Amino acid sequence: FLASSRKLRRKRLILKAVVVVIIFIAVFAGIIAFFRIPYLQVEKVEISGNSLVAGDDLIEGIKTKLGGKYFGLFPKTNIFIIPQDKILAELPVEFRRIKKIFLEKKYFGAIAVKIEERSNAALYCEKEDCAYADENGFVFEKAPYFSGAVFLKLVDQRQTGRTAEDFIGSNLIDEGEFKKILEFAALANKIGNGITEVVLKKENIYEFYAQEGWKIILNDKNEPKSAYFNLVTALDANIKDKRPKLDYIDLRLGNKIYFKYK
Repeated sequence: FLASSRKLRRKRLILKAVVVVIIFIAVFAGIIAFFRIPYLQVEKVEISGNSLVAGDDLIEGIKTKLGGKYFGLFPKTNIFIIPQDKILAELPVEFRRIKKIFLEKKYFGAIAVKIEERSNAALYCEKEDCAYADENGFVFEKAPYFSGAVFLKLVDQRQTGRTAEDFIGSNLIDEGEFKKILEFAALANKIGNGITEVVLKKENIYEFYAQEGWKIILNDKNEPKSAYFNLVTALDANIKDKRPKLDYIDLRLGNKIYFKYK
């Protein structure tokens, strides 16, 4: 009787185990089936905010990241488990012109991706090898060489042996320094000097070359507005109509202004 009872309990345990396994498999299969429902798969990607970055390239890059399955079972195209963090992190690396990116799950089967592009604030050039830099000094994309004053050109003489492409994906100089350079160049343009090129020299010295054929010398200690005031003072009070003969104006020493004729 005891042996028969043990056999019966064993059979019941086995039966329960089989039932539990069947239920687990059924639930797991149901979960897999749920995540594979066609209605829940992302089939449409809407792009906005782009003007220079090709929308088709962005869509292709996003769809590539939506390819494949998690653990070989759950498709990454499912609206609930798309690799959103991966898309937001990797697209700006693949498309350096992207400054900011936002992703929204609009409705089943579609996502909306909005980007903000970097502006072409300046050109960093090593001879005729150039790349675009934005307003923060971040170098993000190869650029053609422009012979005129289409963009402000920056030439770095502090580092040799590096091409413009070597700087892509990084800041050319400190962001604060770069903004000072752009601010002073914009101010100097107001008095008709048309700054076309800035040469970055050792000891953080900056040479601003004007269209008229002379240069302005500053350093990283100069504040743009005070330097601009000293520039106007020198031109109006001292140099006047001798600007065509001017070689340079040195504004590094604040109110002590030095200039030289050719």
